[in-house]
Amino acid sequence: MEVEEVLRRIGFGGAQKRLYILIQTIHYASVSHFIALSFIGFEPQWTCGDKTELDAKCLEYARGDCKPHYLEDVSTIISEWNLLCDKSSLAKLSQSIFFSGAMLGAWLWGTLADRIGRRKIYFTTVVLTAAMGLGYSVAPNYYIFVVFRFLVALSVTGLILSSYVLSIELTGTQGRTKIVMLSNAFYSLCHPLLATQAYLITDWRLFSSVSSLSGLLVLLLWRVIPESPRWLLVNGQQEEARAVLARLASDNGVEMPAGELKKPTDPTSAEPVSVLDLFRGKVIRRRTVILFVTWFANCLVYYALTMSAGELGGNRYVNIALAGLVEIPSYIAGYFLLDSIGRKRLHGVFLTSGGIACLAVACMQWFAELFPTQVRNIGAGVATIGARLGGFFAPIVLLLVGYGVGLPMLVLGSVGTLTGLLSFTLPETLGQPMPETLRELECQKF
Repeated sequence: MEVEEVLRRIGFGGAQKRLYILIQTIHYASVSHFIALSFIGFEPQWTCGDKTELDAKCLEYARGDCKPHYLEDVSTIISEWNLLCDKSSLAKLSQSIFFSGAMLGAWLWGTLADRIGRRKIYFTTVVLTAAMGLGYSVAPNYYIFVVFRFLVALSVTGLILSSYVLSIELTGTQGRTKIVMLSNAFYSLCHPLLATQAYLITDWRLFSSVSSLSGLLVLLLWRVIPESPRWLLVNGQQEEARAVLARLASDNGVEMPAGELKKPTDPTSAEPVSVLDLFRGKVIRRRTVILFVTWFANCLVYYALTMSAGELGGNRYVNIALAGLVEIPSYIAGYFLLDSIGRKRLHGVFLTSGGIACLAVACMQWFAELFPTQVRNIGAGVATIGARLGGFFAPIVLLLVGYGVGLPMLVLGSVGTLTGLLSFTLPETLGQPMPETLRELECQKF
């Protein structure tokens, strides 16, 4: 019996829902690192002597005629290390360096997760992310801070990838849309929670330490979270896969279907894979390139909008909280539309409509359905490299405002529209079983 058929009979019940919620609890810590600069890297209001205008302040400060006096009772990396005037771009530069670490992490952990399993990578990166996050929270200077931000990004990307792929591989076709929507909702709800934490903890070092160490609570779930049954089966561990499925069936109150699990017919399915395998076959190569480009566009627009939320005027914390909550309607819409309209058309329409990234991201997570189990984590990793490349350029695009107020939005809208049109060339995955091996995928039309 195919593993997809077993999961269909088991259903999307309480077992998967509980496991999914437990796996996704790590989002709070992971999201904190991605949007940390909105809380710890903003420039508080300041004066220099009796000067209040920016140009006058910077001139006096450059001459050494005065020291900055900060008017807000907050501690940020800007106020602690005086990253002002000609050094003001260093905060945004640190975010670009962060995303360069995320790109490396997507390749590294994506490859390892397909070789040694999703569960091992999940718990390994939980520890590494907490350690590196604590590292940048105690950094003595900007340069050490940037190094640890690079390392925490490298770690947290593996954590996000493994948690998502593990979650989606524990369910059949009937539960995948719910998985996607819940994942995005968790992410968005972390924005107001973190904004509240930042409002209450105004010292950037304490804020970062609390956020980072909170992830270690997930280690209590070591004996609860299982390995992906799909990965176990593809890698020749049939009995272990059956044990996981039997546990899911029991927790859902249904009987485990009788008979042996059908092993992949491809004899190479258990062989080690690498990122190069994503470009050997025509079908997998085409999907990989398109998903790389679409993820680049999604995250370029998304993170540019998120990072600029604190600069809208008014209360910074309220703005960032609303930046997360405003995404919730898109997830509600996606919950009902993804299973009726389909993934491809809905994503293409939303992205083409002008780079409304919150809507596009809501239905973008289906990318994992396009890769076979054999290379699903690597494929997700390469797509995520595109995403982090978009995040890398997001703060740079925002700097274009110096050349024209509307220039950043022109770039974001153009990229979103063109990439949305490209996404229409991808196949629809609604109601389709996920492929298990590369050979199986290459037998498909596109």
